Amino acid sequence: MGPDYLVDAGNTTCKVVATPAGVLGTIFRYDLISLPRELTLPGLWVVLAGSNLEVLNQWQIEIQGWGSKAQLLTRDKIPILKAMEDPSTVGVDRLLVCLGAQVLHGKGPHLVVDSGTAITANLLGDDGHFYGGAIGPGFGLMNRALAEKTSALFEVDLHKPFAKFPASTTRDAIRLGVQMAAVGFVRQAWEWAREKFPNCPLHLTGRDAPLLHTNFPSANLNEQLLFHGMLATLHTPLGTP
Repeated sequence: MGPDYLVDAGNTTCKVVATPAGVLGTIFRYDLISLPRELTLPGLWVVLAGSNLEVLNQWQIEIQGWGSKAQLLTRDKIPILKAMEDPSTVGVDRLLVCLGAQVLHGKGPHLVVDSGTAITANLLGDDGHFYGGAIGPGFGLMNRALAEKTSALFEVDLHKPFAKFPASTTRDAIRLGVQMAAVGFVRQAWEWAREKFPNCPLHLTGRDAPLLHTNFPSANLNEQLLFHGMLATLHTPLGTP
């Protein structure tokens, strides 16, 4: 018997997936304003994870108040070995997407790029250890920063086709500049990952992963890697990498 719902609470939105018979359903996205309605039914088993600990703690209390079981996954529960100087602050979401890649594609190596509010590059070695990676601003964050921190620029629709260089309008130039920054981040991370592990594949996940996939067509695109990692955490005894 598995959980009824998996919840990933990020910096700006949450993702909810139903798991009937242990099979991942469609991802539904919500603002963090209030607990999603489907989680207010009594008698559920809801598993929570993500980077927004304040929201996760509040929702755990609310779900329990509705008469359901709310289980919060913390980094010490995730069955991945860590080869880092300081693993005590690594994001749970970063570990879970790597575990998801490991479950679907084998022990490693893997470079997993998770593209949401932030873009994270996360390296899992051929020994199954998590080595860390890099963190940068995501598409939306760069877009908003240009609008908020300059006097003449503005937000653009990032889901329209990107212009080719040189962009001939300011709107296209903003869209192209944001894309160039994100693509450059991923390209450099992958180059360095392959210096350490020559056959390291690239995996793209997260809300904005499709925006990157056109530039990395050989990458594995899967927006549910984190949820595969959550299910694996529930089913793997602690200490079994």
